[in-house]
Amino acid sequence: GPSTGGRGLSTRTAERPLEEGVDPRIAARRVAVAADRRRRRLRWTAWVLVAATVAALAWYLSRSSLLDVEVLRVDGVQQTTPEEVLEASGLSPGDPLLWIDQGAAAAGVEALPWVASATVHRNLDGTVRLAVVERQPALTVATPEGAPALVDGTGRVLAVVGPDELAAHDPPLVSVEGLTAPVPGQSLGPAAEGALAVVEGLTPGLRSRVTAVRVTAEGELELLLVPDIVVELGRPTELDTKLASLVTTLSLIDQTDLATLSLRVPGLPTATRRAP
Repeated sequence: GPSTGGRGLSTRTAERPLEEGVDPRIAARRVAVAADRRRRRLRWTAWVLVAATVAALAWYLSRSSLLDVEVLRVDGVQQTTPEEVLEASGLSPGDPLLWIDQGAAAAGVEALPWVASATVHRNLDGTVRLAVVERQPALTVATPEGAPALVDGTGRVLAVVGPDELAAHDPPLVSVEGLTAPVPGQSLGPAAEGALAVVEGLTPGLRSRVTAVRVTAEGELELLLVPDIVVELGRPTELDTKLASLVTTLSLIDQTDLATLSLRVPGLPTATRRAP
């Protein structure tokens, strides 16, 4: 009796912690999970500290003299001076190399009258190179004061020049009459589109005979040819066809005493002659 009761008491005492407590395997798993969480938090904290340190170091280096602009170089200019390019770019030695706004610098340079495009290249040795492509003059238009202004094929006014400089230009530039040139850097505007297209479409042989392109008060176009021939192109439409018809017509007709040649209708050229 007592021995059996003792065994029963012992069994109940041993089983009670299992009924009221937690399975040792579950408890061990919870401890492992908690430890893993702590390790992840520590790793995350360490990565944050490393990233913050790297960012602070990068910011410091980008602002320090170690990554300053040391040398500014300008390539591709002939009509524009390097000093004008550098001033327009807004860049100067000592600027933080990694913080320069390349797009804004290029846009500033492209605002210069002669500049067609500009690109900004930076190297980690501190060199910044500004590569410039300049515009080419294609014609001349008089200013309000009557001085000749050089204009490129897009209508951009490049510079006002003197008669001697204009005469020395090779090849000679076509003069456009009936328009007034604004200040260098600005455009002739929509009124010049027809005249620009005519100048662009001139063949070498025809260009050598053209003394001027005239824009009339009515917005029509005329070509002045040597020797003293006026070619009436009319409205600025079908210009390629009209110029091709002009070349063909001049090769077929007798140009003696020819005064005007109308190509308002390209397929029906009409000519008038001076009285003998």
